[in-house]
Amino acid sequence: MTISTFIYYFIAYILPSSVLLSMSFVVIFRNPKRTEHQLAFIIINLYAIIFLGEFTRHALPTADSPYIHEYVIKICGLLIVMFSFHFFAKVAKMEDIMWKWLYPWVFYLPLPFVVYNILTVNPSQLIENYVRQGPWVYGVLDPTYYAIVLLSCIIS
Repeated sequence: MTISTFIYYFIAYILPSSVLLSMSFVVIFRNPKRTEHQLAFIIINLYAIIFLGEFTRHALPTADSPYIHEYVIKICGLLIVMFSFHFFAKVAKMEDIMWKWLYPWVFYLPLPFVVYNILTVNPSQLIENYVRQGPWVYGVLDPTYYAIVLLSCIIS
C-alpha cells in the first residue's frame, strides 16, 4: 500500500470512525444508565464498525470484499435499523402507549432473520460483483442495490 493510498483510506475511513468512536464515548459517559444513551452508543459504534469494515474491505484483496460486506457491513446495517427504531420509540415515549409485553421486543423481531442470513449466505458467489479501480473497490450496482437503498432511505 502506497502512502497516498493510506492517506486516502485514513481520510475516508479511519478519521470518521475515530470521530464516531470518540463521540459514542462522550454520549455514554454523560449518563450510562439511561436507555437512550446506551442505544445511541450502540448505534454510533455500529456506524464506526461499518467505516472500519469498509477500510478493511478496501485494504484486502478484492476476493475478500463479499465476505466483509455480508458478515460485517450488512449485519451492522440491519442492527442499526433495529436499534434506531428502539431509540426513536424511546425518545418519543412510545413505551407509555405500547403494550408492556410488546415494548421493546417488537423492534428486535428481525433479529432471527439476521441470524438466518448469517448462516445461509454464500459470499463466494458474489466475488465477481466487486471491481478494483485504483485504491477503491466498487460493488456492481444492480436494481436490487437501488431498491435496498431506496427502502432504507424511506425507513430512515
